[in-house]
Amino acid sequence: MFWHQSATKRGPATSRAKTIAMPSSGKRHLDRAIISAGVLFWLITIAGCSLGNRFLFSSKSEFSANPAHYGVPYEEIWFPARDGAMLNGWFVAGAPAAPLVLYFHGNDGNLSDCAEYLKLLHDLGFPVCVFDYRGYGQSHGETLRENDLYEDARGAIAYLERRGWRHERMIYYGQSMGAAVAVQMALESPPAGLALESSFTSAGYVAPPLCASP
Repeated sequence: MFWHQSATKRGPATSRAKTIAMPSSGKRHLDRAIISAGVLFWLITIAGCSLGNRFLFSSKSEFSANPAHYGVPYEEIWFPARDGAMLNGWFVAGAPAAPLVLYFHGNDGNLSDCAEYLKLLHDLGFPVCVFDYRGYGQSHGETLRENDLYEDARGAIAYLERRGWRHERMIYYGQSMGAAVAVQMALESPPAGLALESSFTSAGYVAPPLCASP
C-alpha cells in the first residue's frame, strides 16, 4: 500500500511527487487485522449455526405425565443410538398378535407429551414403544442435525429387534417432525404400516435453511 507526498521547491522549479513505501511495522499490523477479521467471521458463522440448530430442535427435560397417569402399565427402557448416545423411552405391552407401534414424536417436547397417545393405542390392543431423541427428556447428548434423529431411530429399531420385534411387524407412527423420521426409517427398514400425523413436505417448509449440514 502506498501514499504520495508532494514536495514543492521555491522558485521556478516544478513540484515533484515523492513515493514513500509503508513501513514494515504498519504492514504487519494490517496483516494481523485482516487475519483477526477472518477468524471473527468464522466464529460468528459457527455460533450462528449452533444457535440456529438450538432454535430448530427445541426440547424440554421435565416430564408432565407418564402412562401410569392414565392407568397404563409400562416399562422404562434405555438403549443406545447407532452412534452410541444413550436414549430413554417407554415400552407398553399389548395383544400378542398385534403389530408394535414405534412412535416418533414431534419437536418442542418429550415423550411425556405422548402419554395420552399411548393410552389410546394401548386400548386398541397395540404394543407401543416411544422414546426421546438425544437431548430431549432424559436422553443423553444433543440433537445438532437431522441425521442425529435418524441415528436415534435406527437405534430404537435395533433395540426392538433384539427384543424379538422384526421391523416387518412394526407400524411406524410419526407426528410432526417425527413424520420425517418415520418416512426415512420406512425407506431403510420397511414396516408393516406407516402412519403420519401433521407431517410437512420438507424441512425448509418448517424453517429456512440455517446452515449447511456437514
